[in-house]
Amino acid sequence: MTTSELRPRVFIAELIQPGDIVMTTTPGIVSKTIRVFTGVDISHAMICVAKSCVIDSTSDGVHARNLERLILEPGCAGHVLRPVKPLTFDQLHAITSYARAAVGTRYSMASAAQSVLAGFYAGRRQFCSRLVAQAYRNAGADLVPDADFCHPGELLKSAALVEISDVLRDLSTEEEEDRREDIDNVQAMRSSTNALL
Repeated sequence: MTTSELRPRVFIAELIQPGDIVMTTTPGIVSKTIRVFTGVDISHAMICVAKSCVIDSTSDGVHARNLERLILEPGCAGHVLRPVKPLTFDQLHAITSYARAAVGTRYSMASAAQSVLAGFYAGRRQFCSRLVAQAYRNAGADLVPDADFCHPGELLKSAALVEISDVLRDLSTEEEEDRREDIDNVQAMRSSTNALL
């Protein structure tokens, strides 16, 4: 491997704590469209609710996932944000409880597409940045002007958050093979659960 070769990367789970906001992107067309429109290098946001556990909203709805199984493809960005003002115990509980209670909520592509506009009815369906912003608002911590309609770029640029450095590491070839095999099994299980729900 040459020093310039890009490798898949993973988050260093030990550096990420409950309440942190994990932000990612993928090589997919939807992710690219979001990045072009918002002018930032990320397209997805998740909330850490426990060690190695994040909750997010995807096209499958709101669900929990193991952060250690998440692989960032070569060239894809990843960030971890933490409140500038440390969360109180009660705030952290309110944020994680809100996110956990949302598990199973359906995804809203229309609301996600309208997320940069104000004045739309928020509805009960979720999308990634709304889930994060609403969870924080539930704890009395406003990250963006409108928690009901915001995009990942607004979270990334929020003055209420600070980026945690050095939270990613390269995967070795052997680790990549093992992790991708695990991801395939988890995805099959998630797909079955979503079909049943």
